Amino acid sequence: MPMTNAPVKIFDWGRLYQDALTTEILRSERKRVTILAGLFAFAACVYTFFAFVPGLLGPEFRVRFQAQCSWRCPS
Repeated sequence: MPMTNAPVKIFDWGRLYQDALTTEILRSERKRVTILAGLFAFAACVYTFFAFVPGLLGPEFRVRFQAQCSWRCPS
């Protein structure tokens, strides 16, 4: 067999695996953070809606809900 000076392509399988794993972890974390941010925004909107719309809750629930406010809720 004749010897050639052609470049030999050597794959660094460990580096390829690490890069693929890092990409998947980042994708998963971005999805998780997006879901958590959406849930937090939804909860904040619901809380604000119940806190500031008068007459939406019954009187007994309104008293309990107002007790949870860190600021004075409007009556």
